[in-house]
Amino acid sequence: MAFDSSDVWGVADLSETKSERFTSPESLDMVHRLRRESCAVLVGRGTVERDNCTLTVRRVELGDRKSQPVRVVVDPSLTLIGGEYAILRDDLPTIIYHLKNETSKTMQSDSVTLVEIIQPDDNAGKKSLISPSNIVKDLTSRGLQHIMVEGGPTTARAFLDARVVDRAILVRAPMKFGIPLPAKMDENTFRQSGLEMIGTTRMGGDTIEYWTLNGSPWPNPHLHLWP
Repeated sequence: MAFDSSDVWGVADLSETKSERFTSPESLDMVHRLRRESCAVLVGRGTVERDNCTLTVRRVELGDRKSQPVRVVVDPSLTLIGGEYAILRDDLPTIIYHLKNETSKTMQSDSVTLVEIIQPDDNAGKKSLISPSNIVKDLTSRGLQHIMVEGGPTTARAFLDARVVDRAILVRAPMKFGIPLPAKMDENTFRQSGLEMIGTTRMGGDTIEYWTLNGSPWPNPHLHLWP
């Protein structure tokens, strides 16, 4: 996830009419390398609506991987269905998780799989939310074991609160938004999820923070070499 340098960890500038990228090109390359390392890239419905994103590897070579990561969208009410979003029309594998009461909606694309999640009884107070643990279990059953949660902040917080995050990479840009949209998270959010920061590096003008579950080793001992 990427933030500005304000105390509220801004993720967008509410003073601008259009959302623009605010991190360095080097940091953006790193995001695409991380997509390449992942089996699946997951976002919430709002990210698709706001950015019309493709979540594909574009800025770096796919290399031996040969195929793009599976795109995963959390869309409880299937709001995206019927929209002109690139992720629904490019014929690349996509999984959309939704709740039980929206099964009447269907997709005409063979590349898009709709997966109904039945909430556990203890989730009665959160009927509009989908359990991140259930999503992780279902993706694992499909052989997708390295899941990149790319955004937005509400989705990221849900996965952190569910304590299903093993690693986090935070990009802190040196600029401050005019009117920052708060991420509603801070260092305590990550610590309460069992993560601890094991180091930082510089990438372009950005500061990159590396967090792991209970301080477990990073995939490469030289932090800047992975991803």
